[in-house]
Amino acid sequence: MIGQNKKILSSLVLILISIAATAQSAVGGGEGPPIPGGGPGPPGAPIDEGLLILCVIGVIYGIYRILKHPRKLT
Repeated sequence: MIGQNKKILSSLVLILISIAATAQSAVGGGEGPPIPGGGPGPPGAPIDEGLLILCVIGVIYGIYRILKHPRKLT
């Protein structure tokens, strides 16, 4: 039981550190102000359009897997 609590705690700490690092780089870090007349951005498809739907599907699938295959406690 203690091993499972350590695993959950370490996962939560890792997620929180990842979120904090991402937030710091997005808010204050970076390369500085953009160069005037820098031209068009890099080519490629935007990923923000279906990102929320993808996250919701991932959460639903995770809940399905947890309910379909519960762990047996010994």
